[in-house]
Amino acid sequence: QLLEGIKGWQWDPYTEQWEKNYQNVKIMGVEKFFAVDRTLDADEKSLNEWIKSQRNAYHKHKMTDERKLKLESLSGWIWDNDQAMWMECFNAVKEALTKYEWLEMPAGLKSPGGRKLYNWMSNQRTAHHKGRLKKDYVTLLESLDGWVWNKLEAQWIYGFSRLKEYCI
Repeated sequence: QLLEGIKGWQWDPYTEQWEKNYQNVKIMGVEKFFAVDRTLDADEKSLNEWIKSQRNAYHKHKMTDERKLKLESLSGWIWDNDQAMWMECFNAVKEALTKYEWLEMPAGLKSPGGRKLYNWMSNQRTAHHKGRLKKDYVTLLESLDGWVWNKLEAQWIYGFSRLKEYCI
């Protein structure tokens, strides 16, 4: 009882810090950490690292079932780091399409994580061509207005339509 009377005393500081981080992510929303226009302040960067550490603990089977269930209750929670990266790039492409046409998208455009979207899209087309792209990813990409699997064919059609406009 004497210890509990000391201001700031904690019996289990790790659990209390975990709960604090969990509540902060819950309040902010998991999506904030995958948003295209994200600019994270120092506290948010710390939470982003915490999210990564939770994923790592999960994959190493070093997480309690209680914590696993709590994290899974968060809307938009993703366990897989690769899936999180994929969604980050997908959302960045989706956002870019509100500003640019497919074939006019700048080659230097990057995801919030610094991945070049042009290369990412090319990698998705290659994986699809080789039959290695997850069906869920195929569905998401095909949901984008104007997505094409054969870029060369799309470029030809685009050029032909521009030529027709010029000639008319």
